[in-house]
Amino acid sequence: MNKVNKNLLEFLKREPYSKLRSIAKYDINSLIRALNWAAANEILEAFYELGLDKTLSRPRSTMEVAFEHYIVEVDFLREILISLVKLGILDEAAGRFKIRFFKRKIKKPEIVDIFSKTPLRAVFEVIKLMGESIVDLLLTGKPELDWIKDAAIAFEPLEFSPQMVRLRLVACDFAYRYISNVLKIENKREPLILITGLASGFGIVNVAQYFRNIDSTIVAVDPSEREVNLARELLEEFNLSVDIEICDILKNLAKIPYINKTISDKGHFSLAMAFERWRFFDDVQRSQILTNLAYCLAVYGSLVDLSFTKNQAMILNTLLYTIKGWRGYLDINEKRRLFGLVFQRLKERNNKIIVKADMPLVRGLWL
Repeated sequence: MNKVNKNLLEFLKREPYSKLRSIAKYDINSLIRALNWAAANEILEAFYELGLDKTLSRPRSTMEVAFEHYIVEVDFLREILISLVKLGILDEAAGRFKIRFFKRKIKKPEIVDIFSKTPLRAVFEVIKLMGESIVDLLLTGKPELDWIKDAAIAFEPLEFSPQMVRLRLVACDFAYRYISNVLKIENKREPLILITGLASGFGIVNVAQYFRNIDSTIVAVDPSEREVNLARELLEEFNLSVDIEICDILKNLAKIPYINKTISDKGHFSLAMAFERWRFFDDVQRSQILTNLAYCLAVYGSLVDLSFTKNQAMILNTLLYTIKGWRGYLDINEKRRLFGLVFQRLKERNNKIIVKADMPLVRGLWL
């Protein structure tokens, strides 16, 4: 872990990230707890503003509550009610909800004020802005923020938080420790690394930091022109160099000239790393991306995914539901199912046969 800490300190030496040094001692759980409090507080404010505490003085179903309060966005209402059950505000049985006790506020963790004194305050301001639109969204069904254009940009400070930087560096550390041993057994000289998802540029910077003095080849792709431009600027700022291309990761990556040339010259990738891409895609698209990555990986290759699970950020997800197109993070069972697909595809490619027909066999889409 010395290398992780060294790279983190190097990251925090640069402006404006040096302003985050004071919160570097806190772990990712502290950050999630602070964000969850902020989101949950906004949900509770909307709950009382609508008068749902009086409506739920006796058990009511989601549809009964929606009908009584003229709520259009019923799915979002159910998300809110379920989150309030998680918070201990409501009881739920057989799809009916009832208020447990009168609780106007949730105790604020001290960590919120500490984080709010750093550039991360922007994230809390966005959560508050989103919270102010909850009632309007419920009554009209029209979200004010668009994920791609507005909210994704507003949440970018999370990507350069010390907590997220450390997580990415730790992921690189674990991945390299494992794959370096595998490469020795396979008699391979250097790791060939494929990155999908640039985490607003900070993800690829952290990977490049970690592998800077290691004989390796890093190839990065992302479907967003904005993300790629941010990444290139940040790499230049940190005096790092990585080949990055804009490409549709839903298509067959192995057939993209940029990727194909790398595979032809150096073989299949020994390591693929995906940063925070799942929130932009539905389950079918997620399966498709993993299939594409599988066909780029060597048989001995490894796939590392770094994203929050739904269980870790439940309340925050509920508030983010106000953003157009939000899908939520994967829970652990979804991850197991999707990642099992990678190993299946690797077996198929190695044996040049379809071992298990568990997905549509449409060559243009899947292969």
